[in-house]
Amino acid sequence: MVISMIFVVGLLLTGCESVRNLGEESLHLSQSTVKGSVRGWVVYTNPAYRYELRIPKDRAYGDSGEDGKELYVYDGAVDGSQLAMKITSTSNWKEGHSLEDFYQNQYVNYLENGSEYSDIEIGGKSGKWFHDIDVVGHTAQIIALDLSDRIIEIELYGMEQKDKVMLNSLSFYGE
Repeated sequence: MVISMIFVVGLLLTGCESVRNLGEESLHLSQSTVKGSVRGWVVYTNPAYRYELRIPKDRAYGDSGEDGKELYVYDGAVDGSQLAMKITSTSNWKEGHSLEDFYQNQYVNYLENGSEYSDIEIGGKSGKWFHDIDVVGHTAQIIALDLSDRIIEIELYGMEQKDKVMLNSLSFYGE
């Protein structure tokens, strides 16, 4: 009886670990890989929503200005290049929404529309990774992070090594 219970608990823990590893296997890089890759990259800091990430020098980027709500990273120059990553920040200090509450109030609720998703951790913060979402005719990976006073939504178009490094260089500050 005891041995069978240990076996069942072991199976459950293994199952939970593999679900948690789904995002890590596809997006997670070692710190040494990230540190070696970002040498010479531009450091983008968003003081309004308190995060920073590294952007390759061969990629153009721009943001929405003083409000800091959106960051756009392009595969090359801004004119005519493909959007590689978009980060949208939403203030949440007054509302205190969970991701579930946040998506209830959005035009598209990824949690309830049949979208496939898994748990993920980015920059030490946990969130949801929505797989293969149609965003205006393009397929994107969307990562949503609930940072209690703000919600960060990352849209990834493509998945080059540079995109993985940028994502792994993301850090949050000023909790």
